[in-house]
Amino acid sequence: MKRDKASLILTQLRNTLSKMELSLGAIDDAIIWVDNRSIIEWCNEKFGSLIGRLPIEILGKHINEVMQLKKQGRPISLDDVLIKHLENESKSRSHLYEFEKNNETILLEVYSRPFREMHEEITIVAVLRDVTERQNAQQRIEFLASIPENNSAPIFSINKQNEVIYSNKAAESLFACWKAEIGQELPTSFISLIDSAIKNQKEYLIEESCLKTQYLFSITPGATENVNIYGTNITARIEAERELVYLSNHDMLTNLYNRPAFEAALKREIVKSYRDNTSFAILLLDLDNFKTVNDTFGHHIGDQLLVTVAKQLKENVRKEDIVARFGGDEFIILLSGIKDIKEVAAFAQHLIDRFNKPFKLENYYFNATISIGIAVAPFSGKDEATLLKNADIALYTVKEVGRNNYQFFSDEIDYAFRQRAELETGMPAAIEKNEFYLVYQPQYKLPNREVVGVEVLLRWQHPKLGLIMPDEFIPLAEKSGFIVPIGEWVLKHACAQYVKWLTAGLIPKNLKFAVNLSPKHLANEQFLSSLQNILKETGMPPQNLELELTETAVMTSAINLDPILEQLRSLGVTISIDDFGAGYSSLTRLKDLPISTLKIDKSFIKNLSKNPDDAVIVKSIIALGDSLGLNVIPEGVETEEQLNLLIQYHCSIVQGFYFGQRPLNADEMSTLLKESFPRANEKI
Repeated sequence: MKRDKASLILTQLRNTLSKMELSLGAIDDAIIWVDNRSIIEWCNEKFGSLIGRLPIEILGKHINEVMQLKKQGRPISLDDVLIKHLENESKSRSHLYEFEKNNETILLEVYSRPFREMHEEITIVAVLRDVTERQNAQQRIEFLASIPENNSAPIFSINKQNEVIYSNKAAESLFACWKAEIGQELPTSFISLIDSAIKNQKEYLIEESCLKTQYLFSITPGATENVNIYGTNITARIEAERELVYLSNHDMLTNLYNRPAFEAALKREIVKSYRDNTSFAILLLDLDNFKTVNDTFGHHIGDQLLVTVAKQLKENVRKEDIVARFGGDEFIILLSGIKDIKEVAAFAQHLIDRFNKPFKLENYYFNATISIGIAVAPFSGKDEATLLKNADIALYTVKEVGRNNYQFFSDEIDYAFRQRAELETGMPAAIEKNEFYLVYQPQYKLPNREVVGVEVLLRWQHPKLGLIMPDEFIPLAEKSGFIVPIGEWVLKHACAQYVKWLTAGLIPKNLKFAVNLSPKHLANEQFLSSLQNILKETGMPPQNLELELTETAVMTSAINLDPILEQLRSLGVTISIDDFGAGYSSLTRLKDLPISTLKIDKSFIKNLSKNPDDAVIVKSIIALGDSLGLNVIPEGVETEEQLNLLIQYHCSIVQGFYFGQRPLNADEMSTLLKESFPRANEKI
């Protein structure tokens, strides 16, 4: 009976132990029992899984054989951890340790408690819990919690009573700043938005500043009846935006307004002038000879000059006026609220006088003169485009007539400009439509007044503008470069006419045919071959062709004309210097030139009988020509008195209206030649 009872108790104990083992095995923590010698008496499957071994393999082994821990990176044995617990049997211990598994670090929380069995031996139960995820989560929570507090941006919460219920350090500093600046911790603008955010459950944005710092605040409704406010420092962004706006409206070099900014200001001024019935003026300025400064001294000096000019302009205008760099070396000024056009004229003259004084840049002195075109609203235009165009037309007129001056736009100037534009655009078609034609002016030998030469002159019969003289369209052709095809047309038709007269027996074989030539022809690489082709095609004798170049063109040419002049002489063509005396010839240069004729400028002949100085100059030129072996031909002889004086000065050839009221067309010239050379083959 006793044996059966004992067997039953043993069975129950085994069942209980089995259930306890099953329960301990089901726990997610690793559990071990060790004796006082640190020998493992029992462990659950979780512990075996933790160290990667079966429980049966580690029973009876010393704990240090199966597991090594670390404390803050330093190795520590589990044996040492558990032994320390023997010092105080009644207390359980809990510590964090690192355990390396599969090259990963696991955080273990170790709980241990010693207890004494009936036989007085001490056993330690240790529970090892993997708290890696929990610890990481805790660190994330702590990190996130520290973000608002350590954030440089002001973060705070306010309830519906407008009380601050949370604020970080940056917000506290901002409250103190507002308190010092406006006398309260929160600007009044926040109050209404806080109520709206709570009521409408909607985010609001507001900009506020303190001292020089600008913030953009986001006011967001919270979970309860409060708002969370996050401030972003936008000072740098605003400064960058201001800088971008400044750069988009200002010239980088001079810091003046640029063209788009000026045009916007001009539009506003037009609206204002209409509204207030006032007038204003725009002055378009251009630096005279700026390109020469750039080419001679370099762009860095040119830039310094532009900066200096900009500074001078700013210093000489009123506060309400606007100065801008319009592009390149052009500046523009808007004078608002003018009452009298004389004010504008006086101001323009003041600027011209100021810029007539030399500037010093580095070691150089510059006379940076200016030309000014002026358009006054509403008289010179009522819209932006018209005013700018008309100021430009006025400026163009100034530069055409000599520069270093100012010019108001007027209807007369507009008409002249439109005419110039029509001439420029009409030139290419003029050749195709045969609008150009030639006229001829004979040159007479004195004293018997025999024809010894003919100068070929060009005329343009414009379909709208009528007869156009060379001094009106030749300068335009020079600028546009169309002078080259025009010159070729003249040479071709002049040579063809000469040969026609020669073949008809109307002229002797030694008669000179003079054709005006532009320096641009000589600068053209194709000119010599083109001339040779013309001579060949027309049959023109080269020795009978004389090409006229002005004194100024020869003496001031940017290229060396000597080689091409020598080639022309080798070809048999002769060269004459036209308008001699009007320029500045060097005698040394003159004697070295391969020329045959000097043509005295008509300005000296006009007052020959009244101006002793002109008489001296004419006599000197005639004497100079004789000494150099050159023919001398005075132009513009119009009176008997002038002719007689020239005969007295031993002048042998003359040309002018005295012998006819105007140059002759081809038919008229043919008649004159028939009368002059009844026997054309005889030499004069």
